[in-house]
Amino acid sequence: MARPNLAVVRRTAEWLEVLGDATPDIVLMLREDGEIVFCSMAVQRCLGLQPKQVCGRRLRDRVHPDDHANLDAAVSSWMAGEKDVRVAEIRMMDADGDWLPMEASGRDHSNNPAVGGLVIIVRDVSHRDESSWSLDESHARLVRAARGGSDALWDWDLEADEVHYSERWRELFGLGHADVLPGPTTWLDRIHPEDQSAFQTLLQAHIDGHTEALDHEHRVKGADGRYRWVLVRGLAARDASGKAIRIAGSTIDVSERKLFDPLTRLANRTTFKDTVQHQVDQWHEDPEHLFAVLFLDLDRFKVVNDSLGHSTGDRLLISVARRLETFLRPGDMVARLGGDEFAILLDNLEDSDHAELMASRIQELLSRPIHVGTTEVYSTASVGIALSSKGYSKAADIMRDADTALHRAKQSGRDRHEMFETVMHLETLNHFRLEVDLRRALRRDEFEVHYQPLIDLDTGKLEGFEALCRWVHPERGFVSPMEFIPLAEEVGLIAPIDRFVLGQAAAQARNWQLGHQHSADLAISVNVSSKQFARDDLVAHVERVLEESELDPRSLKLEITESAIMDNPDRAEEILWDLRELGVRLALDDFGTGYSSLGHLHRFPFDVVKIDRSFVSRLGVEEAAWSGRPKQLRRGHRRTRNPEIVRTIVALAKSLEMDVVAEGVETALHLELLRELGCKYGQGWYFAKPLPTDDVERLLVADPSW
Repeated sequence: MARPNLAVVRRTAEWLEVLGDATPDIVLMLREDGEIVFCSMAVQRCLGLQPKQVCGRRLRDRVHPDDHANLDAAVSSWMAGEKDVRVAEIRMMDADGDWLPMEASGRDHSNNPAVGGLVIIVRDVSHRDESSWSLDESHARLVRAARGGSDALWDWDLEADEVHYSERWRELFGLGHADVLPGPTTWLDRIHPEDQSAFQTLLQAHIDGHTEALDHEHRVKGADGRYRWVLVRGLAARDASGKAIRIAGSTIDVSERKLFDPLTRLANRTTFKDTVQHQVDQWHEDPEHLFAVLFLDLDRFKVVNDSLGHSTGDRLLISVARRLETFLRPGDMVARLGGDEFAILLDNLEDSDHAELMASRIQELLSRPIHVGTTEVYSTASVGIALSSKGYSKAADIMRDADTALHRAKQSGRDRHEMFETVMHLETLNHFRLEVDLRRALRRDEFEVHYQPLIDLDTGKLEGFEALCRWVHPERGFVSPMEFIPLAEEVGLIAPIDRFVLGQAAAQARNWQLGHQHSADLAISVNVSSKQFARDDLVAHVERVLEESELDPRSLKLEITESAIMDNPDRAEEILWDLRELGVRLALDDFGTGYSSLGHLHRFPFDVVKIDRSFVSRLGVEEAAWSGRPKQLRRGHRRTRNPEIVRTIVALAKSLEMDVVAEGVETALHLELLRELGCKYGQGWYFAKPLPTDDVERLLVADPSW
């Protein structure tokens, strides 16, 4: 946006004030981020507000939430400089909190140094709406509206059970005079079966006097058998006793809004689904007719929205829509399903390879830079493909499978396409069932805490335990943590699991300290997931657990992965120091697998470094394999340097006065090499697998050493 000259801006503001005083409409000037920087005095006349109550706020804050989409689409149109000025029908809140109908139109003057923003004219149309709603006993106003308006009007005499339909009403549905019966069945019987119940309920509620007006959107079947979306509004006239004697109102065709996306003007999900269903029906008549449904998702759209703003994001979506339209062949269709997700129907395909070729071309098309104003944006796309040859009977099923394939493409690294296979659906179904079971498990206390011993590698003495969550499924038995922990993180259930483990482990550790003389200094380690670490109440929760369990803070070690602190290092540093002040010890888990571990060791107050098992598992094994390999076969193969890596980590930790724990100690050779490398502590199956509480009790009684 051009930087405005302040003197020019002052003159412009004076001009806007004069313009605002000369017109009954509200004149607004908006910055690119949507903030109102000028508001004319007409806002006092229309909404009962002072300009200072409006300036400094966003226009969306005063607009009804249901009208945000209309406003956003119009703003995008204005910002794009479209020739035909788009008018947005919106409702705005007045000083009393009531919603008043308004019309808004605007022009973008961002590049004009005299303005430097978007100028919007907002017109009060509430009186226009009131005139079409008010009814008197003679219905004279309804007659005048029928003569001069374009809405489809109706007048229902409830006592005679007869309905008078205007000429426009009959035209809307393509019905001749002979098709329109005097009773309400002409209208009610044509309502879509899925919409009838809701409409009948609202209608009866208004007749009974429970609502001020009738207002409902539904589908009505025309003479050609096709359904149209309409908005029906009505108002009952009542006798002296309050009984409804007639209802009159209007029927407005809203198919354009209901069937098309207001931002991109592409078909919406409903329209796309209906079209796909038509294709499915055709396929059953001619199985040789191959078509495909593609679901497409922009890979970096959130980054664009967050960094450049929603206005730029909207314009990017519009540009993508126009680009996709250029790709279409006769019989194809593109729709926007919501957010940054699009769907494409590819008709008359030769085979599955043809579908994948088309998907590749779409990805290449979208990978080219897109110019949004003066900004050049790059965005790749992930695509999921479902073919009609699978024998679908419902549009919802082929769309579901295209969506499943899309998610597989995104999981596989994005900027790629995947063809749906039946096994994907089974995996998704199992994933869903496991999520349901996981939610039940929290309610039914199916989780247990097992404890893996931590050993002093020099003395072989038991130093403590790491607490690990285990799920005992009532039918499947033990479910692997590799299966349910990632799922819990994905669906937002990892935080309550973390809390359960921390509470159980702290209480159990204190019991062992009190119950076994040689375990007075026993330590307990507990993992903190990224989701739990990001919670604002983490420090308070740890403090509460320590108080309730009466565990010495020095006996608790919290293990935090590097990935948990990478998203917001500054906030992470603050949390870590707050935890350190409680007296607990802090361990950097999975060390060596991140991107800036060395920097994190210097910056954050960790007491312990845990060497990731991936380094430990290769100790000795690959070295021995290398030594036994013929010299001529060694060429072109890089000799592993795991011992050097572990030695470096140990030396670095010692220089920073930190303890080192090696994970995944599984063989005597691992133990021997770790001792030689100077590693102080270790844990792994060589010593013991994670043990349930009873087994730990027996272990503590035996007071073993390794």
